[in-house]
Amino acid sequence: MNVEEILQILDQLFDERQLDQIEPFLTEQLDAAYQIGDYNCCVTILNELIGFYRDMSRFDEMMAACERTTQLLEQLGLQDSIPYATTLLNIATALRAMGDYDAALEYYKEVFPIYQKHMNPADSRYAALYNNISLLYHEMGNYKQAVAAQNRALQIVEENGDTQKIAISHTNMGTTLLQMNRVDEALAHLNLAVQYFDALPGDKDYHYSAALASLGQAYVLSEDYEAAREYYLTALEEYRKPHRVTHS
Repeated sequence: MNVEEILQILDQLFDERQLDQIEPFLTEQLDAAYQIGDYNCCVTILNELIGFYRDMSRFDEMMAACERTTQLLEQLGLQDSIPYATTLLNIATALRAMGDYDAALEYYKEVFPIYQKHMNPADSRYAALYNNISLLYHEMGNYKQAVAAQNRALQIVEENGDTQKIAISHTNMGTTLLQMNRVDEALAHLNLAVQYFDALPGDKDYHYSAALASLGQAYVLSEDYEAAREYYLTALEEYRKPHRVTHS
């Protein structure tokens, strides 16, 4: 079984909400990959395990998987590679979920020199990095730094024309601006986010319900309670849909 097939089955398990099957499936595939010496596959599966344990708040197992992944990459001599940067990013997000913000920030910062060595500044992975850092700063209460990071992410995704990522970036920006009581600016970003999400085909992920809920909050702050009620109800309807958990 190749990595693509593993991830397809994993997607299916998440879509069907078979959460109790995910860990056994991943560990079984990990053992099989080790047996045949497919270490690139091992790294991918370990990163998926990090994300799964993070979402399940199983932090001890999450940190053990983080250590195992970095050790494997270092044994392979890949400390300066994109897979290593991806793992650092995943570890930083795991630490953010634990509330260890200072450590998370250090891991995020370690990603930059690797990205600078291997990719164009307009690469969409930079936008993901800036978005993650912005969320960290937001949770730390450093809203000015959060907005600066969100601006960088938004510039990149707009340049690349990725509708979903543009929507996510506008959502993050609007949510932070609400915390700064810059309600009119927040409304502009959140309305744009919802417009971009609405333009996407098919079912939306959890980012859409987050945008709708933030827009509801923005309308409460602007005292448009009827609009707020409409967006809160729509957000609740979206939230109840069976979306896949983000696991990496």
